Amino acid sequence: MVTDCTFREVGERQWQCPACGFVAKSSTPNIHRRCSPIVGKPPCGPGCHLKRLLGWVRIKDDGSCGCSDYAADMDAWGPDGCDARMDEIVAHLVEQAAKRSVVLGLVPARIVTEAVRRAINAARKEASHGKATTQEEAPADVGRD
Repeated sequence: MVTDCTFREVGERQWQCPACGFVAKSSTPNIHRRCSPIVGKPPCGPGCHLKRLLGWVRIKDDGSCGCSDYAADMDAWGPDGCDARMDEIVAHLVEQAAKRSVVLGLVPARIVTEAVRRAINAARKEASHGKATTQEEAPADVGRD
């Protein structure tokens, strides 16, 4: 059965369909779009994109750091929630890196902030196109604006 998206407000003049993740900018929720519900794995959110970015520099979850849990929290917060928690997220990343003696602990916070910002932007871009990408399927150019 084909249905239209049902939107809920997620930010100033931003509306999102919870079924498919599509985000629209409008002053009212009177938006008409065919819904393509996501089946299977959830879309790749900010946490998923950040894990991917960190994986490019060979920083991966070793199972003891809780990185996957924190990435899942970031995905649940969504791009707007991560924006609101930017300082908290950066502090968490730097703290975890220092505990693990990872090179990220030596990187200035502004660079870590930029990595988080790129992950948030990639999640927003993906949602605005109504496209669901799992972590395994994320395009190679994610985060490269």
